[in-house]
Amino acid sequence: MKNKDFEHVRTNLFDFYSETGRTLNCVQSETDQFIALNTDDAQWPNLSFFKGIQDEFENAFSQLKEQEPLTFICPKTSIHPEFSKPLLALGYIPYGKWQGMSLNLSDVKLPPVLTETDQSPASIADVLNRTLLTNAPIAAETIEKLGTMQAFKFHTEVSEEQAVSTLASFSTEKCAGIYFVATLTEFRHRGFATKLLSNTLSILKNNNISQAILHATPAGIPLYQKFGFVPTEEFVLFRKK
Repeated sequence: MKNKDFEHVRTNLFDFYSETGRTLNCVQSETDQFIALNTDDAQWPNLSFFKGIQDEFENAFSQLKEQEPLTFICPKTSIHPEFSKPLLALGYIPYGKWQGMSLNLSDVKLPPVLTETDQSPASIADVLNRTLLTNAPIAAETIEKLGTMQAFKFHTEVSEEQAVSTLASFSTEKCAGIYFVATLTEFRHRGFATKLLSNTLSILKNNNISQAILHATPAGIPLYQKFGFVPTEEFVLFRKK
């Protein structure tokens, strides 16, 4: 895996949080390497992300002390004594990880684009709140605001006119990140997520996007590997005690 693929994954994630934060008016702190977001009602998002550039460690720690976000995310390559011990001292403990993955869209053959059925913000929020965001539900109004971002789009798969699977794409130049991948429990293992991801990738490729990236949980990795996504680097999630 090329170093530029690592950078694409980090940069798209950082830009996603930055644009999301500005749209929702919840940026607490931002530098070129660190961003902290927090909504006034303590719901989603309440997190910070650090790109992992060693020269910025001191500034990242200073921001964490000041902002105290609930969740802190950074590349696994940053987790060494110089970084991890101060994190623990601030009360942050590791609780999960994401696997960064990348796909060169020019290398894969995708089916023709299918017509998408637009779903209401409330139906998208329902899918997310019953799957990904059970501990920090997202409001329909927030979904609606995110939909105003030019680079951001929700995609959905339906069954009997009900949204059952959703994901979002966030595009920057020739690279698109895949976020919020979720399928209602009772509709899993029935091909809805596969069909949704396939159509979304076809749409991105038709829009001259050359690379798709994402951050997978361990359970989601097999699905993405079927499409040809390959690992880049891991990201570690810390939760404040």
